[in-house]
Amino acid sequence: MNTPLSDINILTYFIILSLLFLIAVIAAVKKNNTLDQICLYATLIVSLFFYGLRENIGSDTAMYLTRFNSLSDYDSFPWGYSFYILMKGIKLLGDGQTFYILSTTLFALILLLISVSIFVRWPAKAICFMFFIFSFNTFDLVTNVYRQGVAASLILIGCYFLVKNKYIYALLFFVFSFGFHWSAALVLCFICAAFVISKNHRAALYLCIFSVVAYITVIIIGRGGAFLITNFDEGGALSQLMKVDLNSKISAYIDGGVDGALFSMLNLPSRAKSLFDVLCVLIFSLVYICRVRAVRAQETKHAELTTTIITFFILLSIYNLIFIDMVWYIRNLYWAFYFIPLTLIYCMFFYPYKNPKNKKPAIVYISLSYYLFGVVSLWRHTNLLTYKVVFPL
Repeated sequence: MNTPLSDINILTYFIILSLLFLIAVIAAVKKNNTLDQICLYATLIVSLFFYGLRENIGSDTAMYLTRFNSLSDYDSFPWGYSFYILMKGIKLLGDGQTFYILSTTLFALILLLISVSIFVRWPAKAICFMFFIFSFNTFDLVTNVYRQGVAASLILIGCYFLVKNKYIYALLFFVFSFGFHWSAALVLCFICAAFVISKNHRAALYLCIFSVVAYITVIIIGRGGAFLITNFDEGGALSQLMKVDLNSKISAYIDGGVDGALFSMLNLPSRAKSLFDVLCVLIFSLVYICRVRAVRAQETKHAELTTTIITFFILLSIYNLIFIDMVWYIRNLYWAFYFIPLTLIYCMFFYPYKNPKNKKPAIVYISLSYYLFGVVSLWRHTNLLTYKVVFPL
């Protein structure tokens, strides 16, 4: 059986990005800003080729490309206004599948780089960017589930301006993100809630404990919030309150009949694999919150921001569990997947270590663990072979 790394093109990208991953870790440990910047932009260029030079395309991208080739007025466009503006802009510059894929890939990666650069203000930009690149979730968000990936980056940039009290710029980025994917509005609500909840560290702690227990429970029983609603609302009281036949609507999603698209259809190891990375970050977040409370470090600037980011990630994770019974549950999980690298970076660098000398070994150990997980989740994923990536030589 062929594996992705048996393909010479994929193997070449893997070797180059692995070397850059090592350089990124060295830059972070040595606090070398110059090396960090060089590695960051080198990774951007290699990633552009890795994501953008491919012969085959995913199902979503196939729809986008068909629409791009016949693009006319906005009235006949089936998606949001922001995506239309992007397509129109690309259309004015060039045409064809190769140009469209390269252009959209570059746009998504630049937004991702900006998001990383504005939130990671110390020499760890390259390793944070690498955490994104060494994830199959990012690969799918850039190469196929495109609108959701771009919307997530725009939301992050908008949040930066919001924190800086530049409300007009924040509003522009938020509105632009909604035009790529409507559910970005829900993500913004979670961000606002996180700012409020994170002020109460006990509330954040209890919420994190609940999320860890909930994820373990869902992995074991294979059911989430939507299934529970349909079973515990047999009398229809909740449906009457909301004036909608809630059971039938949820059941339509749960019983979608799409092979492999339902979480409940997976066996226990597959369910654990699907939620493994989110659960690990939730556990790491729980350790962080407990440690911060123990040493009373809540009032430091970075501790407050880290707790807010963690709380936001927890809220996203809980939201994902509520709708995990629905067809294509993975699409909801992508919101949490996207914010894993940023959450992990903040926890890793601002954890109040008992001995400051332990920080560097911890960075190396966690980065290595993430690298190994990336090798399994991305570089052994059969979709890499399906896309037939090309090396530009």
